[in-house]
Amino acid sequence: MKILMPAVLLATALTLPVASMATPKASNNKPLNTAAATQLVNKILSGQGTIVQTFPAANNLIGFVVRSAQGDNGIVYADAKGQYLFVGSVINAQGQDLTQLFTNQYINSKIAGPAYQEAVNRAWFADGQDNAPHKAYILIDPNCIFCNLLYKQVAPLIANGQLQVRWIPVAFRDPSSPGKAAALLNAGSDEAADKLLAQNEDGFNNQTESGALVPLAANANDPAVTAAFTKVTQNTAYFSHFGFQGTPTILYKQADGKVMMVPGLPRGQAFQDMITSMGSSW
Repeated sequence: MKILMPAVLLATALTLPVASMATPKASNNKPLNTAAATQLVNKILSGQGTIVQTFPAANNLIGFVVRSAQGDNGIVYADAKGQYLFVGSVINAQGQDLTQLFTNQYINSKIAGPAYQEAVNRAWFADGQDNAPHKAYILIDPNCIFCNLLYKQVAPLIANGQLQVRWIPVAFRDPSSPGKAAALLNAGSDEAADKLLAQNEDGFNNQTESGALVPLAANANDPAVTAAFTKVTQNTAYFSHFGFQGTPTILYKQADGKVMMVPGLPRGQAFQDMITSMGSSW
């Protein structure tokens, strides 16, 4: 997954700010003393970000959702004595990535629903049959190697009628990304855009991490071309507004209507479980 790194190194996942400030509780139901830990985090932030939410993490660690000055949020930890700050994955004895669990709980779950509702208003093109039993929006950058890997995973499911994807092209990975994303949105039809996407992904250069499409050249005298670039800009603004962690980002509804967001490239059983849980409606 290509990650947009904020100015401070504290953002391991990106999203909209969480609305409330929580007071964590210790396992014995006594409030944790977060003063020292909070002081340390604020010191490290040095005015480049703020604490959005505090929560009990693991053992003596206190978790913080922090927001950078650029609007990017992530999870960090500090010990209760305020002596150490930790950034990155915290793995428990069972092999669970607690940072990912906390990110899903305190960050991703807050934005999945609103982001899904807004996705229909973005510029996308459909790939697959309308009666497919599984459906998803997928945000991609044409020069994202992990998007390429995901494309290879979903292409057989699309081909056999099991999955329909609404692809939302964004552009941040490379200077050629806006032109390639605009080429997809300037194709004129879903079928034409699907063929261009297949061309981009089938010819993807892994060494340079570059899609095979020739970028569309901006042309102020061509309204269609100008509109395509405008759509790319709006899609990318949507990406930034909701603070998505990077590309690919997958949004879908489960059969029960619950909206799910999967940042990055799911592999193995995680990919299979995701597809199985996808509902058939938008």
